[in-house]
Amino acid sequence: MKGLGIFLIKFRGILPANQLVKQAVQDVLHRLIGVEVGLEMIKVEKRSLYLMVSPVVKNLVFLKREQIAAEIAKLLGELKERVVL
Repeated sequence: MKGLGIFLIKFRGILPANQLVKQAVQDVLHRLIGVEVGLEMIKVEKRSLYLMVSPVVKNLVFLKREQIAAEIAKLLGELKERVVL
């Protein structure tokens, strides 16, 4: 009898939606603000995005939130309704 893992190998490379959102946020923050944020510092819950970063970075994100939201929406395409800043 074969193990179940053999049948699920083709799905190994599929990333969860939250992981895609985190990678998009990380990329956009690096491009627009110039700040490296680790994936573990980004949390996505329901339609909210939480950043565990310094207050200075949070202020920069707040000041450029429209640009950041637009870039994230452009990167994510169909998943854009999941992200609200």
